[in-house]
Amino acid sequence: MEFAERWIQLVMMGVKTVSYSVLVNGHRFQTFTPSRGIRQGDPLSPYLILLCAEGLSAYTAKAVEEKRLHGLQVNRGAPVITYLFFADDSIFFARATQEECLALKNILHAYELEYGQMVNFHKWEVSFSANVKPHSKLITSGTLQMQPVEKHQKYLGLVTEVGRDKKDLFAGLKERIRQKLKGWKEKSMSVAAR
Repeated sequence: MEFAERWIQLVMMGVKTVSYSVLVNGHRFQTFTPSRGIRQGDPLSPYLILLCAEGLSAYTAKAVEEKRLHGLQVNRGAPVITYLFFADDSIFFARATQEECLALKNILHAYELEYGQMVNFHKWEVSFSANVKPHSKLITSGTLQMQPVEKHQKYLGLVTEVGRDKKDLFAGLKERIRQKLKGWKEKSMSVAAR
C-alpha cells in the first residue's frame, strides 16, 4: 500500500505530538509525552489498526493473486476466504503444504518490517480439516513452528464448530444476550415505570 507523503506526515504528526496530563484530587499536573507513542485507548488507535489490517490484507491478496495462497472455499460457487480479522486477532486459511506455510510466514515477516508491528508467534495455533493426512499435519506444524490444536473450544466467547444441535450449543449465548437486554431495559426505564 502506498500513501501520499503529505498524508503520512499528517498521521505521524497526530501520533508523535500526543501529550497527557493527570488529574489528582482535582489538580492538574504537568503534561508529559509518552515514550511509546499513542496508548491503546487513544481515539486515533482504531484507525491505525485499520490501516495496518488493510496493509496485511493487501499482502495476502497479492499472495492469492500470485497463487502462493489458496484459502478456503465452503462450496464451489462461494468466494475464497483467506483470512478473517477480528480487532487485533487474525485467522488465516491455507492449504496444509510447506509452500503455503512459507508464503504465510513471508507475508507476516514483510508486514512486520513494513508496519513496525511484531507478530507474536507464541500465541499462534494451527488446526486442520478432517481430510488432512497426519504426515501433512506434521510438515505444516513443523514449518510454522507450532503445535497443532485438535479443536478450538471458543473464540471471542463463541463456539468455533457448530454441528446439528444448535439449540444447546447457543443456549449460553442466548442467555447472556437476554441478561444484557434486561439490564439495558431496566436502565432505560424511569423509577416510576419499574
